[in-house]
Formats: sequence, structure tokens, C-alpha cells
Amino acid sequence: MSWIGSNVSNTTSASDPERELPPGYSTVHLILTVSIVTFIILIIVGGNLLVVLSIYTDKNLKSKQNWFIASLAVADFLLGLIIMPFSLTNEVMGYWYFGSVWCDLWKAIDVLLCTASILSICLISLDRYWCITKALTYPRQRTATRAALMIAAVWVLSLIVCVPPLIGWKNPLPVTDYPLCLLSSEIGYIISSCMGSFYIPGVIMVFVYYKIYRAATKRARRQTRKEKTVKKRETKTENEQNSDGLLKNNSLEDKQDVTDMPVKVNSMTLTEDESTWPIYQKQSNIQNNSPSIQTLETANGKIEENDDIVIDIDEKNEKESTKSDITATTSLTPIQDDNKQSDINETIKDIERQKRKIAKARERRATIVLGIVMAAFIICWAPFFTLYIITALCKCIPDIVFNVFFWAGYCNSALNPIIYTVFNRDFRHAFKRILCLEQKHR
Repeated sequence: MSWIGSNVSNTTSASDPERELPPGYSTVHLILTVSIVTFIILIIVGGNLLVVLSIYTDKNLKSKQNWFIASLAVADFLLGLIIMPFSLTNEVMGYWYFGSVWCDLWKAIDVLLCTASILSICLISLDRYWCITKALTYPRQRTATRAALMIAAVWVLSLIVCVPPLIGWKNPLPVTDYPLCLLSSEIGYIISSCMGSFYIPGVIMVFVYYKIYRAATKRARRQTRKEKTVKKRETKTENEQNSDGLLKNNSLEDKQDVTDMPVKVNSMTLTEDESTWPIYQKQSNIQNNSPSIQTLETANGKIEENDDIVIDIDEKNEKESTKSDITATTSLTPIQDDNKQSDINETIKDIERQKRKIAKARERRATIVLGIVMAAFIICWAPFFTLYIITALCKCIPDIVFNVFFWAGYCNSALNPIIYTVFNRDFRHAFKRILCLEQKHR
């Protein structure tokens, strides 16, 4: 923000007649400052432009949730493009060169963009919280119109914070031999702007992220218990299926053993239970299919046949072998169908588990990214806003300390695209694709 000038008037005394302009930096200091700040500006402008282009061109990033990230990126991009070059000029020259009109507009736009950036991070955290706590209803409620209204609310609130100095809520500038561009030192505006731009959004973000963490932890524990229960059920079902399959396989082996050995059928009496065994049913089927076998089964389980009939499956009889193969194949078909259906069901379950795993990974990654963005925001801006209030109450903060933390606040706009590049695979792929396209055009 353009509050860097709040202490500039202390760098030189207006009563010194030999100096018409404040002293600038030494050559080494000037080169280092310009190089470092220019590098930061390039990262802010280039990185946030890539974020906006990625969301606009990549179908994987065109979700309404990413609209809020686009709003943040637009605010940071304009901050680096419009505000920071003039801040750098004002810093190295020690006075304002661009006239009083642009001074007022520049300060208002500076406050507008910084506040919009901070409130956009707050909106992203609220959106993440609602996604977790209202997972079934909120995604349907987050329509395009509602998302656009939420973004508009961020910019309207930012406009409300930046307008008061334009309509007179400021102290007159001190009279000096060189022009200065200072923000209003009126204590009421300083406190209200700091509360609206940082402290209120910051408290909301910290509270919301704590709730997000608690909700995510509870969901993870609940999901773990659910997965354990499902796994136990699947294991039990699998064991039952294996037992059934083992019984069926044993039955098939018994059938095959009977088929492969010579059998001589004489008059014999079977009990009622034995007549229903698979061995005898198989034998009866073979006998019924053979034209040379005459079989009659009585009601009391007696089987009467010609004594001289001998069935030898091992004979090199092509017809009998074919019949045996067909019978065996027919008897195996239901088991094969069961196994095939079981494989299909298992594949579907694997796909569903994989989808849930991917969804949870994305949710966890989004939560982690939000936490890092919030931590960067607090680390970058908290010292500046604290010192800004202190300087309004007393002139006890050295200029160099104030300026360092002032530029640290600007650095927050450079960190956001870096965080997305490192921790978000979709943004990383989109950045690479855009950069490759730019290289081809070159």
C-alpha cells in the first residue's frame, strides 16, 4: 500500500536551505533496490497473469471455486502493474514526481487493490469452509450468479474502504520544499481502514480455517471407520464366496473322477438320499444321453439296467468324448459366470474407491494450499498493519523498519501464484502449456 510515505517527511528537514530535494540512495543501494523490486514486480505481474489465463483457458480450472482465485489474481496483477512501479519510483527518489491528482488516485487504487486481494483470500477460505461443512448442498447453491455476486461484494467492500480519503477524510499534507504523496494520517481513518483491510478479514480467515481443519479431521476419522467397516464386510463376503467356490470345485472334481473311470452298472439299490448325489445325477445324465443305455429309475430309488452294459469313458470313442466335454463345459459355465460377475463387481468397487481417493486427495490438497496462502498473507501483512497503527500514535518506528515491512506486504502478491504452481497440479500443467505456446509463437 502507498502508506510508505507516511514517514518520508522525516528524512529531511524543510528548514535546510541547501537541499531542494531529499537525498536519494547511493549508487549501490539504488541498483540493489531497483533490481530486487523489479524482480518482485515481474513475478507479481507474470505469475498472476498466468493464473488468470490458466483459469480462462483450461477446462480443468473453469470451476466456480477458481473464480475466487481469479479475483485474487486480478487484484494482485493490477497491483503489480499499476501501483508498484510508482511506489518504487517514490521510494528511490524520495519525493512524488507525478502530480497531486494522480497522487490521490494512486493511493485510492492502492488501498482498493490491496483490500480486494486480502478479502479475496478471505472469500476463498469461506468457500472452502462451506464446501466441507455443506458438502451436499453448497456445490448446488454456488451458482454462477451467486459466485459473481460474492466477488462483486469483495470489490464493493474494498471500494468502501478506499473512498473516504478521496472525499476529505484526511489531514492536509505538510508544506515542504519538495512534493510528497502521503496517505491520510487521520487516526480514525487509519484504524478503520486497518480493521476493514486486515484485522477483520484476518480474524475471519483464522477462525474459518480452524473450523475447516476440525471438520476435515472429523470427516477423515469418519471415513476411516467407514472404510474399515466396508473392508470387514468385503472380507467376510469374499471368504463366503471362496467357501462356496471351493465346494463347487470339489463337486466338479468328484464329477470328473466318476467320468474318467470305467463304470459297470449292475442292478443296485440306492437310498433316497444317495440317489440325489451329484455322482449319480451325473451318471444318470450320461446314461440318458447314450443311445446304448436303457435306464429306468423306480420310485424307491432302484435302477434296473442290462447286466452286460459297460460304460468306459476312456475308450477312444470320439462321440462319447465329445459328449463328456460338452457335459463338463456345461457344468462349469455357471461357476465361470459367477467368477466373471464377481470380477466385474470388484472392478467397479476399485473404480469407486479410486474416485473417492482422488476426491479426498484434491480436497486435502486444496485445504493445504489454503493454509499456506493464509500463512503467507498473515506473515507478510501483519507486521505492516501493526506498525502502521503504531506510527499513527507515535513516531517511534525507524523509517527503514517501516519500509521493509511495507515491501513485505507487496511480496504477498508474488507468493500466491508460486504457491499454486508448487502445490496445485492443474495450475502447474496449465502454466507449462501456456509457456510452451508462448515459446512456439516466438
